Amino acid sequence: MMVFKKKVISLFLSLSLVLPNIGTIYSYAEEKNSLNAEEKKIEAENAQKEKVSKQLEAKFDLDKADGDYVASQVNKYKLDKNFEYAVKEVLNYYYDEDKDEEIEKFKDSIDSRADQIVKDYKEAAEERSNESDDLGYMPGQVIVEFKDDVDEDLQDAVVTNLDGEIDEVNDDNVGVIDISNSETVAKALENYEDSDCIESVQPNFVYKLVSSSSSKAASTTSTNDKYSSRQYYLEKLKIYDAWDYLDTISTSRVKVAVIDTGLDVNHPDLQQNIYLAKDAVNGFANLKKDRWHHGTHVSGVLAATTNNSTGIAGIGNNNIDLIAINVFQGSGEEVSAITSDILKGYKYAVEKGAKVINMSLGRLIDDNFYSTYDKNQDKLLENAIEDAAAKGIVTVCAGGNDNSTMKFYPADFDACISVINIDKDDQKAYDSNYGTKKDISAYGREIYSTIPYSNGKRYMYDSGTSMASPIVAGVVALMKSKNPYASVEDIKSALYSTADDIGKAGKDSFTGYGKVNALEAVKAVKKNMASPTIDTIDSSDTVVTGTASKSATIKVYNSKGTLIGSGKASSAGKYSISIPKQSGGTTIKVVASKSGYYSKSATKTVLKRFTATFTASTIYSTTTKVTGKGSKGATIRAYVNGKQIGSSTTVKSTGSYTLTIPKQKKKTVVTIKMSKTGYVSKSITRTVK
Repeated sequence: MMVFKKKVISLFLSLSLVLPNIGTIYSYAEEKNSLNAEEKKIEAENAQKEKVSKQLEAKFDLDKADGDYVASQVNKYKLDKNFEYAVKEVLNYYYDEDKDEEIEKFKDSIDSRADQIVKDYKEAAEERSNESDDLGYMPGQVIVEFKDDVDEDLQDAVVTNLDGEIDEVNDDNVGVIDISNSETVAKALENYEDSDCIESVQPNFVYKLVSSSSSKAASTTSTNDKYSSRQYYLEKLKIYDAWDYLDTISTSRVKVAVIDTGLDVNHPDLQQNIYLAKDAVNGFANLKKDRWHHGTHVSGVLAATTNNSTGIAGIGNNNIDLIAINVFQGSGEEVSAITSDILKGYKYAVEKGAKVINMSLGRLIDDNFYSTYDKNQDKLLENAIEDAAAKGIVTVCAGGNDNSTMKFYPADFDACISVINIDKDDQKAYDSNYGTKKDISAYGREIYSTIPYSNGKRYMYDSGTSMASPIVAGVVALMKSKNPYASVEDIKSALYSTADDIGKAGKDSFTGYGKVNALEAVKAVKKNMASPTIDTIDSSDTVVTGTASKSATIKVYNSKGTLIGSGKASSAGKYSISIPKQSGGTTIKVVASKSGYYSKSATKTVLKRFTATFTASTIYSTTTKVTGKGSKGATIRAYVNGKQIGSSTTVKSTGSYTLTIPKQKKKTVVTIKMSKTGYVSKSITRTVK
C-alpha cells in the first residue's frame, strides 16, 4: 500500500529560492487555476452520471429486473463514458445488495466493453472478503487529506465523482472515505492521488496491542500498597528515589493520556486519578468499560492511587490526571484499532491538555529498510505526533513483541520514544523488538497492575513492551511535573543521557540508550523559570526595564547578538538595566538565567520616534472635523475618557489629516493620538470650547 503526497513543481521551487515572492504568487495562482479546472470537470462528470442514473431508473427497477435484461438495456449506450457510468451504477447496486445471482446474469450478457470493469469489481470483492487483520488495513476504505482550499461541497463532489462516499471529515480536512465497489485499496490510492483537490491519501491501517500472551492472575484476590513489593521496578528503576526528590521541590499535576482499549472507570485503585475517560470509536461518549483488560492494566502502571491502602502504586504518585481513551473495536484479545480512530483519540488527548501520551499498540512491517519514502508509513499519524511534539507533548510507544528488527509503527517514528522490554536480569526480553530505531529500556516482564473486575480479581501480571512503555511514560510524567514546559528534545536528552548503560557502551540495538533511571532523569530536567518581560522601549531610551524571576541574572543583547547590558532582578522580580541607545526598528533580547533552572528569553522591537510635526486644530462644541499635521501613513484617533469617538483616519502623503468626530460638550477633554506600527505613539489634548 502506498501513501501519496503531492509534489511541488520544480520550476516554482527553483523560482522560490531566488525570487520567493514571485515564486509564491505564481505557485498559488497555478494551484488555484488547477482547482478551478478540476471543479468544473467534476461538476460536468457528476451531472452526466446523474443523467445516466435517471435514464436507468426510467427504464427498469434494479430490485425487480433480471440481470440479463438490465444488461441488454445498458448495452444500448453508444458513448463509452455513458456505458461505463451505467455499468458501474448497476454493479454498485448489485454488490451493495449482495445480489450474486443477478451479478452473474449481468456479467454473462453485458457487452465486452465492460470486461475490465467487471474484473475490477471482482478483485475488489475478493479483497473485501479478507479480514482486515490479515490485510493490515481496512478493505473498502482510504483516508484522504483534502487541500485547504477545498470546501465541503467540493469535497463531496470529488468523492462522488470517484464513486465513493465520505464517512467523516474532521476539522483538519482529513476524512475517511468508503471507496467504490470497483476499487481495491491499491487502486483507490492511485485514483484519489490523481485528484488536484487531494493533498495526500493512504490506507486506514490496522493496529494491534503489544502485550504478550504470558499473562497470569495474581495469587491473591485483593491487595493494597504494601504489596507494591510486587512492583519490583519501583525500586530497581529508582522511582521511589525520584518521588523523594520531587517531594523537596514544587511540582504540578500532569495530564497523561493512555490511548488503548478503554478503562474500568469503577476500579477503586484508579478512580481518584481519572480526569477523563472517553470512547473515540463511539463519538467520545463516556467510557463504560475496557474492551479487554489492556487499557486498565497500562493505566494502573501510570496512575493507580498511591498510599490508599488498596492495590498498587502508580508511578505518577497521585500527581497524574489520567485521560483514558478507547480507540479499539471488538473485544478480548483480538481487538484492533484503525488509523482514523487512533487519530481521533490522539488529537482529542492533545486538545484536552495531555502533556504525555502513551500508546501500547503497533504494526509490524515486514521490511527493516528505512527510507525517506515508506509505502507503509502512516504519515497522517506521524504528522499528528510531530505536531504534538512541537507543542512539547511527549509520545511514548511500545516497541513491539516480535523479537524483530523490522519496522514497528508508531514506535519507530522519530518523534516518539520507543521502549524495549528487558527482563529482571537487565537483558532484552526474549520477545521484545529491538534495533536502531528503539530508544530506551524498561522492565516489562511480569508487571503487576490493575484489571477490570473479573472472577473476583482486580489485579494481574502481564508482560510485554505494552507494560514497559507506561513505565517510561510514568517517568516522563514525573519529569513534566517538575517542568511542564520542557520540550520533547529536553525530555529525550535528559532521559537518554541519564539511563543506566546495561549493554554495549553508548546506544545499542538491544537496550537503546539503556535502562531508564527515574531519579537521575528527573534531576536532569531543569526547573522552569518564568519568561522575562520587557517594557516598551524606544530609540531615545538608555534604560531597559521589565520583570523576571526574582534574583535572576539578566543579560541584554542587541540585534547583532552583542551583550549591551547586564544586572540582576530584584527580590520583587523587577529589573532596570542601563544600555546604550538603540536604533528604532531593531530588536533587543533579554535573557534571564538562574542556577538549576531553564534560561528564558524575550525580545522586543525598539520603537522609532516620530520626527514629523504633530498638530491638531481647536475643538469647539460645534466641531465635527479635526484637522492637523502628522507623519504620513500614521493613524489618527480621538478619545474621550479612554473610549474612541468617531472613526480613525490616516495622515495623507502631504502630511495633513482630517478626522471626523461627533460634537462634544464644552469642557470635555479630547485626546488626539497618532500611532504607527513600530513607532512610539504621540498625543495632543484639547479641551472643548
